[in-house]
Amino acid sequence: HPAPFTIVKMSNKRKSLGSWFPSASVIKSIAYKDTDKITICLFYQYIRPLWTEERKAQAIKYIEDNAEKLNIGGRVRVGTEGLNSTISSTHANVVAFTKKLAEFDDHFNSTDFKFITDLPLDRAFKDLKVLPVKELVFYGIHAQEEFASGGVHLDPKDYHKKLGEENTVVIDVRNAYESDIGRFGGQTTEGGAELLVPDMRKSTDFPDWIEREETKEKLQGKNVLMYCTGGVRCERASALLKSKYGDNVGEVYQLQGGIEKYLQEFPDGGYWQGKNFVFDKREAIGVGCTEGVGGIVQPVDKKKKAKEEDAAEGAGEGKEKVVKAEILGHCCVCELPWDRYIGKKKCTMCGVPVLLCISCSSLKGLLDKQDKTAAAASAAADEDTASATESASASDTKETGAAGASAKVGKRQRLKAQEAERKRQKEEAINQKLRCMRCPLCVAQNITVPAHEISFTANGTKAVYSSYDEEGGCFEGSAAPATAPLNSVPKQNKKIKFGETGAVEVAPKAAPTVCKWGGGYSSREEKGKSAKKKKIVVPEGATEAAPGLFPEGTKIMRLCKFGSECTRAGCWFQH
Repeated sequence: HPAPFTIVKMSNKRKSLGSWFPSASVIKSIAYKDTDKITICLFYQYIRPLWTEERKAQAIKYIEDNAEKLNIGGRVRVGTEGLNSTISSTHANVVAFTKKLAEFDDHFNSTDFKFITDLPLDRAFKDLKVLPVKELVFYGIHAQEEFASGGVHLDPKDYHKKLGEENTVVIDVRNAYESDIGRFGGQTTEGGAELLVPDMRKSTDFPDWIEREETKEKLQGKNVLMYCTGGVRCERASALLKSKYGDNVGEVYQLQGGIEKYLQEFPDGGYWQGKNFVFDKREAIGVGCTEGVGGIVQPVDKKKKAKEEDAAEGAGEGKEKVVKAEILGHCCVCELPWDRYIGKKKCTMCGVPVLLCISCSSLKGLLDKQDKTAAAASAAADEDTASATESASASDTKETGAAGASAKVGKRQRLKAQEAERKRQKEEAINQKLRCMRCPLCVAQNITVPAHEISFTANGTKAVYSSYDEEGGCFEGSAAPATAPLNSVPKQNKKIKFGETGAVEVAPKAAPTVCKWGGGYSSREEKGKSAKKKKIVVPEGATEAAPGLFPEGTKIMRLCKFGSECTRAGCWFQH
C-alpha cells in the first residue's frame, strides 16, 4: 500500500503570472526530501455539457486549494470544456489529487491518468501554473462550436496493427520541432501507413493544413490514424477533420494515451523512431530512456560509449542486447546528428525551438570541430613536404646566408597571415549562421525574414506589416490589411542576402506564423512606440474587479499592444 499522502504548507503565497495573463496563478512548491521519488501524471478531460463560467471559476479555486495542500507542481489549463494537465509530486500526493478531482466532478472517474513513477527529484516542477483558457488545445475555435465526435480510440496494441495496414495514412498532430526528433516511421518500410507531418509551428496551423488541396488528395478515401504526445490534441484535431471531410475519408482513429502509452506498451519502440518530446522536466523520452534526457549535457566518456555500443550490438554470448533510441534530429548549424533542445535556442525566423549541439553552443567548439579534419590533413601534407625538401632546404640556406633566413621569416609571416584570414572568414561565416539560426521548416520553406522584423496579431497568425530596404532591413511605409497573408503584400522587388558562405541573393519571405506570445510588434515599431507611450486613466472599478493586477493607488495604464485585434477576455489594458 502506498504511504498516506502528505498535506504541506506552501512556503510562498500564490502569485499572478503578470499583466499578460492576469487571471492565471502561480503556486510555488516546497522542497522534497532527498529520499523522495517523483511521479509525473499527464491527463486531460473534456466535459460535456460544458461548464459554465461560474463552474469553471469554482474548478480553478478547487484545484488551487488542493494543489497547495498536496504540493502539486506543473501546469493545469482550465476551460469551460475541461482540463489539460501535466503535474508532479510524490506518488501518494499525485494519486490523492486525482481522487480529489473525481470528487469535484464525476467526469474524472473515467479520466485516463498516465502515471510515470520513480523519477529522480530533478524531474519535479518547481511550481504550479493554473491557466484559465478558452480552448484546451488552441485551434482558434471556440469551445461553444460543437463538432462531430472525434476519432475512434485505439489502445497501443490495436493502433500498432492499424499502422501496418495498407490504404492508411498516419498524421502527426504535433508541432514540427517535436516531429524532428521522433515520429512513427518504422511501418513505412513494411508497406504500412504513410506518415504525414503537417509541418506546424503551432496548433493554429492545423485547420489551414487540412484545407489544402494537397492534403485532401493525400487523405481521399484513406483510413486516417492520428497521434500526439498524450492524446489531447488528437481529440479536437480528429473531430475537426471529421467535420470538414465527412465521407471523403474512411475511418478516423486516434492513439489512446498518446505516444507516452505506446512506448510503455512497446519497450523496444515498435514502429516508433527517435524520441518523444514532452513538456516536462524529462525533455524527451525514448527506447531505453524512460526517465528522459533532461538536465545538463554531460561530456562524452569514450570508454563508456564503447561499452554501450557493444551492448547495443549484443556483443558476446550471454549478453542481453540493449536497444537505444536512434537520433533523427540534426544540429541547425553543423548538421551533425543531435536531438536535444538545450539552452532555449529559438529559430530566428519563426521563434520555434531549434536543435543546437553542445559543440556549436560556443564558437570555439564549432571551429575546433570543423578544423579537426583539415588540421590532420594539413599536418600530414606538411610532413611529406618537409621530408622531400629537407636536403634542398639545407643547401639553399648555406648559399643564401642571411638573405635566405630573412625570406623564410617573411614566408612564415605571410602563411600565418593567410591562415588568420581564413580563420577570420570561417568564424564570421559561423557567426552569421549562429545569429540567424533556422529551424528545418524555415530552411525547407526558404524563410529569410527574421521574426522580430514583422508585426503579428491574433496570437502570431496574422501578419500586418512588412517592407524591406536594400540591405534587407525593415522600414515603415507598406502596411498590409490585417486579414492578408504577409507574403501576399506587394514588395519592392528588393533582394536580401542570406547564406552561410558565398551569400546568395533571395527574395524576402516570412514565416506564415510565428511563436510569439500574443504576436506583437516588430522591433522597429517597438522602438518608435516606446518613445511616445500613451498613458490613460484606469477604467473606474478596474482595480476592484482585478485585485492585485495594479499596484495600490495606480492611476494610469498603457494601451493594449494588440489594439482592436486583442481577443483576450477581460483584458484590462485600454484598446
